[in-house]
Amino acid sequence: MKTFFASFLGVIAALFVAFLLGIGLLVGLASMGDDSAPSVQDGSWVVVDLQGTVPDRIPDDGLPDFSELTGEAPQGPALNDLLFSFRDLEQDDRVTGVVLRTAGLDAGYATLRELRQAITRLRKAGKKVYAYDEVYSLKQYYLASAANEVWIHPEGLMELSGLGSSRPYFKGFLDKMGVKAELIRGSNNAYKSAGEPFIAEKMSEANKRQTAELLGSIWATLRADLASDGRLSGDGFDVLMNSTPLLRGKEAAGEGLMTKAAYEDVFLKKLGVKDWNDDKLVAFEDYSASDDADADSDSGSVLDRIAVVYAEGDIEDGEGLDGVVASRTVVEALRDIRKNKRIKAVVLRINSPGGSALASDVMWRELDLLRKEKPLVISMGNLAASGGYYIAAPGERIFAQPTTITGSIGVFGLFFTGEELLRNKVGIRFEGVGTHTYSNFGQLDRTLTDSERLLVQANVDQTYGRFLQVVSNGRGMDSSAVDSMAQGRVWSGTDALRLGLVDAHGGLMEALAYAQKKANLKGTPRISTYPQEENAVEALLAEFSKGSASLRQKAQWGPLAEVAAEWQRM
Repeated sequence: MKTFFASFLGVIAALFVAFLLGIGLLVGLASMGDDSAPSVQDGSWVVVDLQGTVPDRIPDDGLPDFSELTGEAPQGPALNDLLFSFRDLEQDDRVTGVVLRTAGLDAGYATLRELRQAITRLRKAGKKVYAYDEVYSLKQYYLASAANEVWIHPEGLMELSGLGSSRPYFKGFLDKMGVKAELIRGSNNAYKSAGEPFIAEKMSEANKRQTAELLGSIWATLRADLASDGRLSGDGFDVLMNSTPLLRGKEAAGEGLMTKAAYEDVFLKKLGVKDWNDDKLVAFEDYSASDDADADSDSGSVLDRIAVVYAEGDIEDGEGLDGVVASRTVVEALRDIRKNKRIKAVVLRINSPGGSALASDVMWRELDLLRKEKPLVISMGNLAASGGYYIAAPGERIFAQPTTITGSIGVFGLFFTGEELLRNKVGIRFEGVGTHTYSNFGQLDRTLTDSERLLVQANVDQTYGRFLQVVSNGRGMDSSAVDSMAQGRVWSGTDALRLGLVDAHGGLMEALAYAQKKANLKGTPRISTYPQEENAVEALLAEFSKGSASLRQKAQWGPLAEVAAEWQRM
């Protein structure tokens, strides 16, 4: 009977996979037979519709977009696609310019600054860049403001409320539940605040101070960039944000923030087109696909190449690709790169808040071996903190945006126990027998003993000491000097440059240019991206698994789904 049910379930699973692949095949055949995609012609405008957080890259698994079936929001183009395609646009005589749509955009400020720089290069190449939307947040306006002209719907809305940081604190909830959290940090890691919401009801003074200084530093960069666009002075932005954070479209134009407040048909007439379906308007995805304008392009002028390794997401042990930096997956990629004689230099692109200390050290070792054979350049995105900085340390040159969040050189451990919940509220008691003093270490129904706590503290301090050593060796600094700027503290890219934690301000394109120079490569070198993509079946199953998990969490937790996800991650 067991064999029968196992076989039956296996058949059902196989049919399900076949069904999904059938859908993908039909969608693929339909798209192959679709001749309606506009071709690039003289006088074309490329329409760039930006959505969501704009990840550094989206691995190309060859599958259609199943976002509607999985309940996920549709994903716009990734940063690497945008940067490389914008580089191609600079030289494309068929294209008049770019139309920016930013209504769905919620990317980090370092990503937005890289895109602003790409827009500046487009404009210097003689291309026009226009932006039109009905609503602009500060992030959306920060990007759109780099365009030649920024338009808004007359009754649209512009939000300029400033930068803020807010997060939930769970201690009161845990107390009511009878659950206790113990946060054990490096002995002097007062700024290491990731676990703080579980042990406190409000922000610590150290965390409040570092957050205020971080936001102030990032705003100083945004303020200077916005003022450089020539629409309003830095002081003018401060006055507006303190007095009128919400402006209607006509008001925004009246303040000089917008080129014009006008209806959509008037903007389209400015472009010389009838509607958004006009043949002269080409969607960015169609332009990118038609010209193979991506990071894996074979259009380079030489056979030798540069490898770009993407480390985006939480750092974890084991294998994985989508949304995590998995140590085994990254190590395998780095070993392949080290053996590949065609690869002459490596750029490690980091966009990670950190995670497992052990996984970070595993990857650090492989990076340290790699840098002895090939130039290793680091490009930091929105976030390269904690373990994200750990794996950056071996790089011979580190690039970051002024708005990058980095540092957080520190260590913590977080333990949850439910003594009151289990014993006093639900009547569950654990009884244990062991052979040694610590046989029942980490029991769920009791807090740590003093000796157990000292044991964990010693382990955390040893890990912190190792972290200091990695940074000290990588940056050529004395360990005590590293400790003075570490202690778990986060820094903006501006402060990190001043402190010597990074070497230069810049994005992925600047890091690639430096790697090309170090490797003495001429022309436009070919780019290989790592880790390699999953195969189509694995990617399909992973996508549906992720989507169904998200739907289950939303159904179980409702409006608290994001809080539950944060709890699970911690």
